[in-house]
Amino acid sequence: MVLKCKNRWIAILLASILLFTNACTAASSEGTDTEEVQKTIFVTQIVTLIVATPLPTEPLPPPTQFIPTPTRTSPPTIPGDIYYPIPGCVASRLHIGDIAYVVSLSGNTGMHIDKDVQYSPTLYMPELGEQLEVKKGPWCWEGKMIIWLFRTIRSNKDDEIEGYMAEGDGEYYWILPVE
Repeated sequence: MVLKCKNRWIAILLASILLFTNACTAASSEGTDTEEVQKTIFVTQIVTLIVATPLPTEPLPPPTQFIPTPTRTSPPTIPGDIYYPIPGCVASRLHIGDIAYVVSLSGNTGMHIDKDVQYSPTLYMPELGEQLEVKKGPWCWEGKMIIWLFRTIRSNKDDEIEGYMAEGDGEYYWILPVE
C-alpha cells in the first residue's frame, strides 16, 4: 500500500519513540529482581486511498469566438440605451424577449434556481459569449441588482436551461443585449 510521505514519517517516528521507550524501561529494570515483563509493540499503518481521475476520451471543444468586453461605464452614457424598470433599483439594458450574451464571468453570472441570486444554488455557469433569451422579469435584489429569468439557447430544446441571473449592479453589467 502506498502512504503519503507525511503519514509514513509519522509512523516511523511513532515506532522509534516506542522502541526508545522500551529500551529505556528495560535498561532501568535490569538491576532489580522483579518478574520480567514482556512488552509488545504495535505498529499501525495509516492507509490513504489514492484515486486516479480518468482523462476525458472525447476531444476538447473548439475555442469559442472572441467577443470583446464592452467598456464599463457608471452608469451607461448612451442615450436611450438604459432605463429604470423598477423605481429605487439600478438601471437595466434588457427587455423581455431580448437575446443577450454574457460579457463577464465575474460578479453574479451563475444561473440560479431562485431570484435570490446571492443565496440560491447555482444551476448552470454560462460561458463567456454564450447567448441567452430573456424570459421574465425584471426583479430588484435589495436595490443593488436587476434580476431576470433567462433561458439558454441550444439546438436541442431538451438541453435548454432556465434560471435567474443578475444583469448587473448599475455600475458593471455582466449580460448585455445583442444589438
